[in-house]
Amino acid sequence: MPTPYNITISDDSPTLTYSPYRDGPLTGGWNLTCSGSDDSTYSPQNFCVGSSSHRTSYTGASISLQFEGTAAYIYGTAPAGSYVLQVDNNIVSSPNSSPGLLARVEGLTYALHTVVLNVTQSTMVSFSEVVLTVGLDTDGSSAPKNRTIGPFTVDGGPPTENPLFSYSGTWISDYSGEIGVTGTTLYPRRHTSQQGATVTFTLNETSAFFVYGLVNLDLGPFTVGIQPPPAQPAGAPVTTTFNSSSRWISLDQVMYWQSGLDRSKQYTVTITNQGTGDAPWFDFSHIDVIDGEPNGSSNGGLNHKQGLSKGAIGGIIAGAVALVLVLLALFLTRKRIKRTIYPEEQAPSKQYVDYMPPTLSQDDSNQVYGSLPYETTPMLPTRTSQSSPQPSTQQAMLYAAPSVPQAPVTNNTLSLPRPPVPGQYTNPSASPMPYTHSNQGSLVALSWNEEQGSNNIAMTDDRPRKGPPRIVQEEDAGGVFSPSENVVRLPPGYQDSWVQGR
Repeated sequence: MPTPYNITISDDSPTLTYSPYRDGPLTGGWNLTCSGSDDSTYSPQNFCVGSSSHRTSYTGASISLQFEGTAAYIYGTAPAGSYVLQVDNNIVSSPNSSPGLLARVEGLTYALHTVVLNVTQSTMVSFSEVVLTVGLDTDGSSAPKNRTIGPFTVDGGPPTENPLFSYSGTWISDYSGEIGVTGTTLYPRRHTSQQGATVTFTLNETSAFFVYGLVNLDLGPFTVGIQPPPAQPAGAPVTTTFNSSSRWISLDQVMYWQSGLDRSKQYTVTITNQGTGDAPWFDFSHIDVIDGEPNGSSNGGLNHKQGLSKGAIGGIIAGAVALVLVLLALFLTRKRIKRTIYPEEQAPSKQYVDYMPPTLSQDDSNQVYGSLPYETTPMLPTRTSQSSPQPSTQQAMLYAAPSVPQAPVTNNTLSLPRPPVPGQYTNPSASPMPYTHSNQGSLVALSWNEEQGSNNIAMTDDRPRKGPPRIVQEEDAGGVFSPSENVVRLPPGYQDSWVQGR
């Protein structure tokens, strides 16, 4: 069901048909009367000043119009019983008149209707305007949109022809629009005096449209055709003839209008000038289009219900899920790359820095126990040692980064010579043999006279060795044992007093 929409048609509009004529002596037909214009001083090319109305005292005079809608309100003044109202050839017994309102018809079926006001008595009947309730294909829109289309376009320069309109025959482009005796009134428009000249335009997304122009003494009849024809009862005319002649100039009159259009369709409108003789002209100034666009829709004329379809909602949800998955994948990929470049569990790579004398020593439990180069080592618990590490292994451990203590490779962290056995000769150059670590105190000497360390720390020749300081075990081995000597071995703690008196 189209949405109701009220439009106002003034008494000067060519869409109203007056019989027997639209402007002349009021005793024989209808007369255009302007409240501010004096008929006695009339001259051509003057404007209708003030409010206008059509009056008559002629019995049998009539006004008729067609519209597609549900109600009509006819305004004017007349004595009661001086007229009757017909709607679709049926006389309305009680037209519901009131001061200023000649007739009111409501509750009509939405369809094409013909309304006729017939004068039945020789008394003054005056008509000023009619308000019609028409239908707009709004598809749920609460606020139809209006747009105005003119024959000229101005884009930062002189006016140019609007390509929406196409013409046949000779047309005059009146950009400045001077009109009237003085020429001080401006009304830009296009007009022609060639009979049969046409103007054609095509409309999309249109629920109703109105063609505006002017009426004057030298303007005549014209016809309008629209394709495809609007939905009308069978036999209704598609092309209608209208008359734009008037004694006084009146601007911005509705020359033609059509409502109840399907906004999803495209309509082509053609206006043909039929003027001849003293009234050869046809003028138009612009078109007003009403678009009953659905709420929240701008779809190029397609007719959709209000709101989103299930498919659209599903598409939005799927798009949102896909976006979340893409973002999650990017996050995980970035985190994986970061872990590859900077793994948290990876120890810093070995970096060789300039050698600096250490200030602390460590025992085989990696505990700091002193800061002097000659300090007695602490007493350690007795334990069975495995084979001593090779010097290169010990050197590499001592060369590790000072801030990251390295765990001992074996139970012994120091490659020390085996303590000598009393009375037995030990070759100083022999490789250290497995031994049992004792609690015997010893002196540790740290040598600082080595050159800066290098990667080649396991050297077998006699060249000066490079690397970190070597740890050298100092022992007081006593005199060199000689087998030829007659040695008397005394027990530990021997005292001379033991043999005194013997």
